[in-house]
Amino acid sequence: MITTLLQSGNYDGQSALLTNLTTSEAFFLIIIIGLVGMVVQARLRSVFKKYSNVGLSNSMTGAEIAEKMLRDHNIHNVKITHVKGMLTDHFNPQTMTVALSEGVYASRSVAAAAVAAHECGHVLQHKDGYVPVKIRTAMVPVVSGVRLWSSSFRFRVWSSSEK
Repeated sequence: MITTLLQSGNYDGQSALLTNLTTSEAFFLIIIIGLVGMVVQARLRSVFKKYSNVGLSNSMTGAEIAEKMLRDHNIHNVKITHVKGMLTDHFNPQTMTVALSEGVYASRSVAAAAVAAHECGHVLQHKDGYVPVKIRTAMVPVVSGVRLWSSSFRFRVWSSSEK
């Protein structure tokens, strides 16, 4: 799939940055990307926690904010659902659902409103055919597979180090 994405632009086969990486360079790049992702995730959790204690003046829940935003944009075919976990919120274009996590769905905080609006923003991008969202949607199965593989790999490494 990555090859297809690269070939869709002005790709000549010679100048692509990723085609000349050695295995160790690619591994290093993956580690750097993973570390940056962990830092971003830690910052997101910190900011979410801070603003979870700030109430909204209109007292709407995250779910109510999401429903209003969709109605205000004349979108009636997307369902707002509740999902377990913290910051596991997402828009699923296959099922046309916005899943809001426990800390967002029923919360009346500024943080809940921001996350709900963010996820509904993905719905608007999907409706408008925004190309980066199409690419992201196409990559979800690949990323999910890599996550499954990496968690399995970490478990095997962790288990073997305890013996």
